[in-house]
Amino acid sequence: MMREKSPESFDMVFETKVIPAMVLSEKLRPETLKFLVFFSSIAGRFGNAGQSDYSAANEVVNKLADGLSHKWPHVHAVAINWGPWDGGMVNDDLRKLYASKQIYPIAIDQGKRRCLEELERGNTGAPEIVVAASLEQIARQGMRQQ
Repeated sequence: MMREKSPESFDMVFETKVIPAMVLSEKLRPETLKFLVFFSSIAGRFGNAGQSDYSAANEVVNKLADGLSHKWPHVHAVAINWGPWDGGMVNDDLRKLYASKQIYPIAIDQGKRRCLEELERGNTGAPEIVVAASLEQIARQGMRQQ
């Protein structure tokens, strides 16, 4: 898939995700922080066809969170690798495509709750977590499609 991406296209996607994360890591004062949460994507962990740029950018963010969790041990620095959220960018066609691949979007309330749970949990030493739809939600999605 890399051969289908121009260097300019790759750079645009990659830099849009990576540069702001790097700037934050350089400009934030760790002594004033309790949490630093990066929103990453499961594409960084597992890849995704046609998204080498996006996958690479998310993996850089994951590694940045890992590095900061060691550099700033008193800060809960974590990259949450989200699966797709059910809303906004997920239309019916995309939902059907996801279902055909057994990928189920995260309900918005579930995603918000999961993020808050991660913050409340505090620093566990795990700088990267993966969040996908709950089994209960997957069962509901499957019933709706029958």
